[in-house]
Amino acid sequence: MRGTTSPGSGTTALLDRSIGWLTEHLDWFRPATWDAHFPPRDFPGTTALELLLLCRSLGPRHRDFTAAAADLAEEVVADPAFLDGLRAADEQFTYHAWLVGLLHRLGRPVPWWRAEIARVLRRGEPWDARAPWRDFPAWQLELRYALDLCAVDCRLPAVPDLFARCGIADRDPALVDDETAYEITHVLFYATDFGRAPVPFADEGARRRTGQLVLALVERYRREGHFDLVAELLLCAALTGAGGAAATAEGWRRLLAAQHERGTLPGPPFREAVLTERSGLGATSYVFRTCYHTTVVSALAAAARDGEEIRP
Repeated sequence: MRGTTSPGSGTTALLDRSIGWLTEHLDWFRPATWDAHFPPRDFPGTTALELLLLCRSLGPRHRDFTAAAADLAEEVVADPAFLDGLRAADEQFTYHAWLVGLLHRLGRPVPWWRAEIARVLRRGEPWDARAPWRDFPAWQLELRYALDLCAVDCRLPAVPDLFARCGIADRDPALVDDETAYEITHVLFYATDFGRAPVPFADEGARRRTGQLVLALVERYRREGHFDLVAELLLCAALTGAGGAAATAEGWRRLLAAQHERGTLPGPPFREAVLTERSGLGATSYVFRTCYHTTVVSALAAAARDGEEIRP
C-alpha cells in the first residue's frame, strides 16, 4: 500500500481517489459494523457525522456518495437509542444535535429534531451542569456551532466572542502538542462553518499571527508524517489566508505522495509492517481503523481546493 502520485496530480485526483475508497467501505461507517470490529464509541454516530461533514463540501460530481452517506446517517438517527441519547443531554448532546443539524443542511431534516432539541434546552441547557470542561471556550464554540446548524437559539455567547476567548492567535507553535493542534484546527472549523464564513479575527494582527502559527504547524507535521494533522492544517491555512505559502504547497505535495493506491491516506497509527502480517478481513479492518479519518479529512481539505494542480 505504498503511497503513489504522478506528474500533474492535483486536489481533484486526491479527492476522487479518497471518495472511491470511502464508497467501497461505506458499510464500515455503520455503528454496528464498527462495534463488531473495534471498541464501541461513546457516541455511536461519530463516523456518520464525519462523513456528513465531508459531504457538505462535495459538489454534484459526488452526489451519489453524498446520498448514500445521508442514507446511512438517517439509519443512525432512526435508532431509538439515538433519541434517548439526545434527551439525556449529557456530554454527547453536542454530537447528537450536530448530526441532525448536518442532515438538515443536506436536505434530510428529521421530523422530530427541532422540537426535541428545544425541549432539552427548555429543561435546562446541557452547559448548565457543573462540570469543569463545560467552561472551556472551545467546547462552548463546538456546541454553539452544532446548535447554529440546527437553527436553534441558545444562551451561549456569539461565535466571534467565543472564538476570541479561544485565543489561538497567541499560541506559541513550539509549545503546541498534538492535542492542542487539533483544538486549533477545530476552533477554526467551527468558527467558519468549515470555510463557509470568514474567520472572525479581531484585527489584522490576529489574522497574521494565526496564519503564521498554522504554517509553522503544517511544516512540523509534514516533517513528522502526521498526515491527519497535515490535512486539517492545510484547510486551516486556506481559511486564514495562508493557503498560498510555500509550506502549504509542500504539504500538499507530501499529502499526494502519501496517498495509497486504493485511495486511503495513512493515519498516525498505520504501520506498513503490521499490514503485511494481516490478510482478508483482518487487513481490511486494520486499514479502515488506521486510515479512515485521515482519508476523510484529506478529502475535506481537497474539496475546498477542488480543481487545483499540485506540482510534484
